Amino acid sequence: MTEHTCEVVGCGRPVEDAQVCVTCRRQLDVVLGEVPSLVGELVAAEARRTRRLATVRALGFVDVPLPVNLAAAAAHRRLTEALADAQRVRPGAILSEARAAALAGILRPYSESLRHTETAGQLIGEVLAAAAHAWAVVDLPQHRSTFPVGPCPQVENEQHCDGEVRAYIPRDEATSPSLVCAACGAVWFSWQWVRAGQRIRQREAQLTAAKHRKGSLVPLTGTEGA
Repeated sequence: MTEHTCEVVGCGRPVEDAQVCVTCRRQLDVVLGEVPSLVGELVAAEARRTRRLATVRALGFVDVPLPVNLAAAAAHRRLTEALADAQRVRPGAILSEARAAALAGILRPYSESLRHTETAGQLIGEVLAAAAHAWAVVDLPQHRSTFPVGPCPQVENEQHCDGEVRAYIPRDEATSPSLVCAACGAVWFSWQWVRAGQRIRQREAQLTAAKHRKGSLVPLTGTEGA
């Protein structure tokens, strides 16, 4: 047999009898076994984000363009598509709309035969990459999301703060979301958002009106009064 390298991107191990090495096939087996728990994490991440954003909108920030992070949903979709593509090459495969966990269960007994198929490198590589990406998505930083809300409404020494208020949605469900102005250090927790939102909108309206007044002033020319 002619020796070549494993076709999974980033592997490069020598292999003689298939397109993909045994090590990558074993890694695929592990990944397929973890898919049900991974899907559970993705679904939980999507549900938490949906609930958080519903709370934000219900508190009056309906006009704030929320950058909904669909990373969990996109990762879930990518994983499902990669599994669906891989299972289509197995013997007796049918076009399936099954969910990721079901697809992983269907595919796992055929992992050995899959590595011998012509497109094994691409198919197995994408399943491994999609799973790795999905695990990275659910392992989120302290704040799941942060986005601008509006101008700071605080007044100190008869001077308006010129900072920007941002919302911080924490990863920990037990930690309250907050609005924070980095310039003056003001903080409003979720139970204060209704009043804070009103003040932010009022300040925004003031700044907009002032901008319009400034734009309406017509500068005097040297010909007036001549």
